[in-house]
Amino acid sequence: MAGSRSTTNAAALTRTPSEANSEFGTDPGVPSVFRAPPGQGATSATRQGSTQITESRRAARDLALRTPQAEVEQLFREHQTLALKSIDEGLTRSEDLRFTMVRWHIARIQDAYQGAHLDALEQLVETNEFLAGQVASTVDRLARYLDSEWQEDEDSA
Repeated sequence: MAGSRSTTNAAALTRTPSEANSEFGTDPGVPSVFRAPPGQGATSATRQGSTQITESRRAARDLALRTPQAEVEQLFREHQTLALKSIDEGLTRSEDLRFTMVRWHIARIQDAYQGAHLDALEQLVETNEFLAGQVASTVDRLARYLDSEWQEDEDSA
């Protein structure tokens, strides 16, 4: 069983970005209409790095989703056992390290189920902040324009 999983992991890690994109489909995030216009926001290098991070996240989530249900249940049982032991009598160094690893593994599995939704929410927040900045800038320009018009009216009167 461990051998088949390492083969699966190796195959997933050697996929090209285009293969990963075809497997996962298009980004389920926010429509492009909400993204910053070209020339504003992130640089090309930043966008490329962001794309690589997104692809890495998707690959990691795909692998975590492939964790057998029996293994997930075992992780939760082990987590419960170690948590209770840490409260009752404390953990040895090796048990504490194992507890950390179990929590990390559970977090990766939970991220696989919830991460895409959180990423979409993060994109919405970024879009909202971008739009709020644009609105504030427009309001500021409008206020300056109205002040100058008001000043011209006073000067001519």
